[in-house]
Amino acid sequence: MKTSLAPAITSLVLLGACAPRSGGADATKITAAIRSAEEAQVAALGRRDLDGAVAVFDDHATLYVPGMPPATGRAAIRAANEMALKDPALSLAPDEASRKWWVSASGDLAATSYASTWTHTDPSSRKPVTEWLVSQTTWRRATDGTWRNVSDINAVYPAPVPGAR
Repeated sequence: MKTSLAPAITSLVLLGACAPRSGGADATKITAAIRSAEEAQVAALGRRDLDGAVAVFDDHATLYVPGMPPATGRAAIRAANEMALKDPALSLAPDEASRKWWVSASGDLAATSYASTWTHTDPSSRKPVTEWLVSQTTWRRATDGTWRNVSDINAVYPAPVPGAR
């Protein structure tokens, strides 16, 4: 990626779930809770609601976006998302069939992965471009029982993702 628009990639994050994997925790309940948090985030990004877009992140989370240094902590993640939301071409389309879930046996950690298309304004040409992204997110259950995104890694994939639409 050539811009800082990918923080919005977080919005792609995980609207549906494949069969959850877990060593003993109630993976179905956990993935439903995370899915709910993700759906709220996606809706917020669609409304260009910055507060809603960053609400899922842990205070010390790190967001990895192609083309920019990692954003660590709420303030840095907020700034990266604020920049992304200013792009009029911004559009995210998760591929639900590519979604995978893993839940720890303790039920305190979960990871998700997915592929999506991402449209943004190319900084050189100033024209919209669409690229494939692959993403992996690590979630941690907070002390209040909510789920927080602690690590969100996004990478541009050079061709359509195998197995995605």
